[in-house]
Amino acid sequence: MEWGWLLFSLEGRVGRMVWWSLVFAEVILSLMVVGIRAGMGAAARGGDTPGLGAASLLLFAFSAVVLIWPSVAISVKRWHDVDKSGWWILAGAIPFVGWLAVLYFNGFAEGTRGSNRYGEPPE
Repeated sequence: MEWGWLLFSLEGRVGRMVWWSLVFAEVILSLMVVGIRAGMGAAARGGDTPGLGAASLLLFAFSAVVLIWPSVAISVKRWHDVDKSGWWILAGAIPFVGWLAVLYFNGFAEGTRGSNRYGEPPE
């Protein structure tokens, strides 16, 4: 599997394991950023390092922006695997019901067996 295609392309299909790997990586990265922000905030409150509060906020914003496109690309490919349009990614914007649909279709539903309109099944 090519990393460029996986992280940046909106074409093709990926399986559940790839989607769960993305979720796991996002959680780990978010926890790391929150930990760094907490440490930077504590240092800034100590008074030795002025401006660290703004730096920690920039770190948090940068990490969120860096994750946006790969998350979209992998999620769209996962929707393709269950033979649904990539536009279904917008279901996540619907509170509760949308989140449940995303969790079910991306995390638990088996992909289409064989080829579908989005390509061959993932390896």
